[in-house]
Amino acid sequence: MYPAVGFSHNWFSLSQVELKRRPSSLGPIVLGRLLVVLGLESLWPMVYVLVCYPFAGVFGSIKIVILVGLFLLLNNLCYISLGSVLGVYSKRVPQGMIASTIFSQTSLVAAGFYTTLPPALDWIRYISPFYWTFRGILKSCFKWNDTLECIKGSSEVGANQCFLEYHPAIDQYKERGLHVATYNDSSSDSISLEFVALVLLLTILNFLIYAKAWVTCKRFESNLTPRCPGAKTCFASPQDGHGHATSQ
Repeated sequence: MYPAVGFSHNWFSLSQVELKRRPSSLGPIVLGRLLVVLGLESLWPMVYVLVCYPFAGVFGSIKIVILVGLFLLLNNLCYISLGSVLGVYSKRVPQGMIASTIFSQTSLVAAGFYTTLPPALDWIRYISPFYWTFRGILKSCFKWNDTLECIKGSSEVGANQCFLEYHPAIDQYKERGLHVATYNDSSSDSISLEFVALVLLLTILNFLIYAKAWVTCKRFESNLTPRCPGAKTCFASPQDGHGHATSQ
């Protein structure tokens, strides 16, 4: 996220030269950046999970590995896009760095991983990419019918087996709004909402970058438009013999 602030600030400064010269290049410039920068950055989360997780023996299912990789991919793209937005909208790079620190730390705290938020601040978690990523990973890894060893088990799963819902960590997550591994609740395994939320956040952040470029492009166009006060029509015409532009 932090490198994206400086890179995007420099990218936008250079792009303004091209937008001023050719306003029609707005779409290719923004789309090219999205495909190259975000596309390449999205490879690393998948490489990480496909190489590290199986060797570590963390997951026994390739489906879970891929799902975790997709969530990390979207999380990476969202934070890079957030850093890009701050870099594009900031007048100076240090201002964008300060803002990125505030946004990143706030989004981490709001995810419910570290602490429970006051009820008045619960809404912050819904604009936190880390919240949706963390929730999606938990749902991908833990199912409602997963069990663990315990002293006095449940009659449905055995004398020394209890449902994962009774684990203290799961109870703590539920207190913080992360409903995972809820007994006999298949919705606690569904990850569709988490994927949609991350894609929506990614789309909004990149739209903000496009909007900034579009406004800048329109400002350049308005500055290049000839102004002829009091005239019905105005044409960019050759200069007359006295060195003044003629208008009709």
